[in-house]
Amino acid sequence: MAIVWVSGVIGRYIYLQIPRTIEGRELSLHELQDLKDQLDIELYNKYNIDFSSIKSTRFSLIKLQLLSNNISKNDFLKVKLLIRKQKRLLSRIKRLDKMKKLFKYWHVAHLPFALIMLIIMLIHIAVVLYFGYKWIF
Repeated sequence: MAIVWVSGVIGRYIYLQIPRTIEGRELSLHELQDLKDQLDIELYNKYNIDFSSIKSTRFSLIKLQLLSNNISKNDFLKVKLLIRKQKRLLSRIKRLDKMKKLFKYWHVAHLPFALIMLIIMLIHIAVVLYFGYKWIF
């Protein structure tokens, strides 16, 4: 039972790494690229920031650049949030195929454990009923 539980926790972690819509449907690589492009456009149109040029720089340098352009504190926080979303999205795009493959392999390992546990539970219930266990309540 502990093996099934640990396997379930691992599977849940892998499942959460695969980006999904609000409805729970998996996002395709094309949809993720579209989201990334939308964020790029928003950063460029509103704040004149090209994300491809700031990938490798630290956020402290970006902060200095934005503050030198007299950007408001509120806009700075919005830009910071957009850049974090963009970086998170890029890392998910990079890991998407690996996580999908890993999730398939996880199913192969987890399913036999779960079925064995189910069979043991049914045998346990049958034995308890056969030997006349009575409810205390």
